[in-house]
Amino acid sequence: MTIWQSKLAEPRTAGTGPSRRARRSRSAAASCVAAVIVATTGCGADGGSTAQDPTAGLSDSSMSDAQKSELADKKVTAAEYEAAFQRLQACFRAAGFDVLNVSRTAYMNDFSVPDAAMQSGVYDDCYAREYGAVDTVWQLAHEDESPTNQMYKECLRKRGVEPAQKSEDVKKQMDEADLSVQDCIEMAAGGTGG
Repeated sequence: MTIWQSKLAEPRTAGTGPSRRARRSRSAAASCVAAVIVATTGCGADGGSTAQDPTAGLSDSSMSDAQKSELADKKVTAAEYEAAFQRLQACFRAAGFDVLNVSRTAYMNDFSVPDAAMQSGVYDDCYAREYGAVDTVWQLAHEDESPTNQMYKECLRKRGVEPAQKSEDVKKQMDEADLSVQDCIEMAAGGTGG
């Protein structure tokens, strides 16, 4: 089985039969989130985000009416997030594919799909129609809980800095402490960083 952390990640082998990891990994999601924020909100004069609308810039041309409805108030509840995920699974089943290895991490769904679903375009179609925008808004709203933000907080603690709660403040603290992402990765692996 070929498992993918994201569409851009290098594969690793596990189990039998072809499939790809369909959930965007936290690091891939962070990259997507950063791209969405920069592309849709820009930055304020103080370097902070001016984001007021997490749905700004998201195209609804391929979204189902249910997904559009879930985004109408510009936020996503846990019930809406799960409903969108159920529709995603139903979309795959209707196209003849199963969603595999479904689990819920601290705040997001983790799953795999057969490689054929990726190659045929079913993954892209179902994800965009039933789940993609809801997933993006949900992850943006829960960025402070992300494993990446937790790693950054631990990195700051190791440097004697009490971390803030919000991820955007943690990132500012990292800049002020002259800590790079690479420093934090090395520290998380047991090194000293920078």
